[in-house]
Amino acid sequence: MDATPQKLKMSTHWSKVLEVHRFWLISKGYTERALDSAEPDGMFFHRLKDAITVAATNTLWTYRLEAFPVEIAGYFNNKMVNFQFNYTLDPAKQGLFLSSMKAILDDIAIDYPIFGNTRGELPPAPMVYKQLLTLASNIVLHRIAEAAGKKVEKGTGKRHLKRKL
Repeated sequence: MDATPQKLKMSTHWSKVLEVHRFWLISKGYTERALDSAEPDGMFFHRLKDAITVAATNTLWTYRLEAFPVEIAGYFNNKMVNFQFNYTLDPAKQGLFLSSMKAILDDIAIDYPIFGNTRGELPPAPMVYKQLLTLASNIVLHRIAEAAGKKVEKGTGKRHLKRKL
């Protein structure tokens, strides 16, 4: 039997697990349509299903945690953002856990750890885009300030510009 992801059959248990994660991601705006992706609707979830199927099959033999990423790209105001969802499949707990999500805009990246696999920990896609833009703006301001000979100090979570003495 050919063991490609398309030929492996997903068990009822893992199908239910996939549906929970699918609903979770849809509710946070991580779909091709919501992200204005160039991919056809459903491709992201198809990749997630394939990855779960392969991981579940691998754990039949090793009975160890199986980690894997699943990616999707989308556009906000004509700017491409790449999202990488990092999952772990735990055969002992029969669970799929989203451990983190990484968002990348140009050369700016933000890692979002997901503690406890809770839906509340995953920020909505539009909010992630705004955070990436804010971070990119802060980096540009920082570089401008350094080029202008100003000293940049860290304050209480905000960047403050001060002139060099």
